[in-house]
Order: sequence, then C-alpha cells, then structure tokens
Amino acid sequence: MGKNKIKVILESSETKNTNNTTATIEDNNIKYKEPDATNVTLNTKDNILIRENEKLLMEFNFDIDKITENTLYVKDLKQTLIIIIKTMNIICKKNYYKVEYEIIDNDKFNYIVEVGVTNEQD
Repeated sequence: MGKNKIKVILESSETKNTNNTTATIEDNNIKYKEPDATNVTLNTKDNILIRENEKLLMEFNFDIDKITENTLYVKDLKQTLIIIIKTMNIICKKNYYKVEYEIIDNDKFNYIVEVGVTNEQD
C-alpha cells in the first residue's frame, strides 16, 4: 500500500476543478486528501464516494441508470440534507475511474480519478 500520484477532476457545465495529489489504494479503495483538508474515499467496486472535513460529511452512491438518495451531513447544524442523484455512466478501469452523474434540479457533473498521472497540466 504505497503512495500513488493521482489527478482528480470534478467538472460541470460551469466549472472544472483539477487536483494533483497522492493517494493510497487498497482493496478497491482510493484514499486521498484534498487541499482544503477534506478526506476522500472512493470505493471503485461499490461505487461509493465519501468526503469528510470538519464541516461536512457527504456520501454519494452511484448506480447506473438509477436515481439514488444521498446524504450531506452539515456538522455545525447537525442536519442531514438529501441529495438526489441520477448516475448516467461509470467507467472503471485499472488506473481510471469516471462517473457521470446529475444532481437532480441542479447540474450534470463528471468525477474523474486517474492513477499514475505525472503531468501537471490539463
């Protein structure tokens, strides 16, 4: 379980955020930390994305062609919000994971993780 270089991309119709970082990969779980100290775990077998920091805990379950209820827990308010997601597509290869999803009544997103990326450009 060594450190792997990864590139994480979150894109919507309005924005594109790219983060080059390091991750540990073990048993279908990719774990990394975002620049704002958010801990992220992506389970590529069960298609579950968990993000947690001091303010929020988010868990998204991706299921192709299905609409799922997902949770966003706001710690300060001790309140759970339900986020409705429709997953259009999931691509899972050895060093590449991409999920195309839409937050209902919001926007479409692509979440991409590339393992072993060495270039710092988009």
